[in-house]
Amino acid sequence: MWLTWKLWSGPALLLWATLAAGQTSVGELRDAGARRLSVEEFERDLVGRKIAGPLSAVTEVELVYMANGRIIGSGQGRGATTTIVRGSVEGSWTAGDSESVCSSMNIGTTVLSKRCQFWFKLGDEYFISDSDSDRSARVLSRTVKQ
Repeated sequence: MWLTWKLWSGPALLLWATLAAGQTSVGELRDAGARRLSVEEFERDLVGRKIAGPLSAVTEVELVYMANGRIIGSGQGRGATTTIVRGSVEGSWTAGDSESVCSSMNIGTTVLSKRCQFWFKLGDEYFISDSDSDRSARVLSRTVKQ
């Protein structure tokens, strides 16, 4: 049990830490014509669909935001070694202030803090960011899987 917690604690903590470097910023997205999604558009276009993407430089997730406010999925990440650690993701989501989407998740046995983020759409691509107005705020891409 301790080994399982140790394997998950490193990558899981990285999930909610600083966003991965090298991603596009909110300013670059806006300049390219991206628009911020409303919660209504998020519910209409993304709820119930499998969404994949990075949470950090070492962690990838596939999530489904359910209509009942639940989040289910899986994640994988690298620990201190090259070992890949995999586990289930469970949580909940709600509409937040200023059209953000707030989520709380458990990855394995690690509970992540609630985080409110903004969703953007550019063409057929989706992105998330902690800010919708800070042009230097980093964004992470999200892919809708068929």
